[in-house]
Amino acid sequence: MLRALAEQERKRLQVIRTPTVRRFEARDEGMVQFGTVKQIEGRHFALVHRRDETLVLSIDEATYRRLTSFTRGRTVHLSESGAIKLGRGHRR
Repeated sequence: MLRALAEQERKRLQVIRTPTVRRFEARDEGMVQFGTVKQIEGRHFALVHRRDETLVLSIDEATYRRLTSFTRGRTVHLSESGAIKLGRGHRR
């Protein structure tokens, strides 16, 4: 009986939470983690992460080219209008 309960608890803890994916809104301004950039049907998008959410931003081609060199997990700052600025890094 205890073995069965332990197995059930182990399986329960292994459940993967899927993040919520939604469009960027003005209230989402602030620091986020950069995810990736995608090109879908000729349109460009940036995916950024905050807590358990993935935010999708529509971006232009110039921004797409600039963001392709960003590494995943890099901290960036989103303004209320959706403008992307580099987050604070280590300064010397």
